[in-house]
Amino acid sequence: LWLYSLVSAACDISHALWSPDYGDTVIEDLSQALPGVGVKQFKTLNPGVNPNRIMSGETYTVPSGPEITIITPATWSGNCPK
Repeated sequence: LWLYSLVSAACDISHALWSPDYGDTVIEDLSQALPGVGVKQFKTLNPGVNPNRIMSGETYTVPSGPEITIITPATWSGNCPK
């Protein structure tokens, strides 16, 4: 969406989908938008995906829920927890 592309094409009580923009990275973008979510957690939720080679247009699983703090300008979309 803005600087951080967090989208909720689908989400449940504990997971949402992230669709990165071109040039986004797990460390520089996802980890800054969702403090506490790093490469290790990303790899656990996305087996077989190299976190250094994420692709724009693909979707990746990220944690979501009321206990997850999201840092603006990132936003949850759809009906994901606020």
